[in-house]
Amino acid sequence: MTISRKSNFLMFVLIIASIFSIGTSVFAANNTGDDKSFRFTVPASSNPDKGTIYDNGYSQTQSRSTAEKNAPWYLNLAYSSEGAGTITTMWLAKSSSVYSHPNNYYQGKKYTIKVKSAVSGSVRIGAENNNLTSKSHTVSGYWDPAVR
Repeated sequence: MTISRKSNFLMFVLIIASIFSIGTSVFAANNTGDDKSFRFTVPASSNPDKGTIYDNGYSQTQSRSTAEKNAPWYLNLAYSSEGAGTITTMWLAKSSSVYSHPNNYYQGKKYTIKVKSAVSGSVRIGAENNNLTSKSHTVSGYWDPAVR
C-alpha cells in the first residue's frame, strides 16, 4: 500500500470509530438502565358535577441521587386504563412540593422532562385526571427520577 492509500484507510477507520462511539454514548445517555416501573391509581375528582376538586394520586418514591440536581427526569406512560392515547396530568413531587410543571402526558408516549427547581432525595410521580370525572383510572409505565 502506498502512503496515500494507508492514510485514506486510517482516515476511514477513524471516521467509522468516531461515528460508532458517538452513537453509543447517545444511546447510553437515553437508556441508563435506571428505569423504574410504576403503577398507581389516579383518583376520581371530588364533586365532579360542581367542578370543584381534582384529587391527586402518587407513585411509590424513588431515590433521586444525582450531583446535577437540575437533571431532567424521564417518563414512559405505557398504560392508562382510560384507553390508548388518553391524557393524564403528571409532575415530579417530593412530599407535597412540586418540582416539575404539571403537564398533560399522553398514554403511549415517552418524555424527558425538565425540573423547575433543583431536587434530590426521595421523589415520586404525582398525577391527576386531566378532566373532572367520577371515575378513577390506573396508570403504569417506567420512569427514571434523574436522567444523567
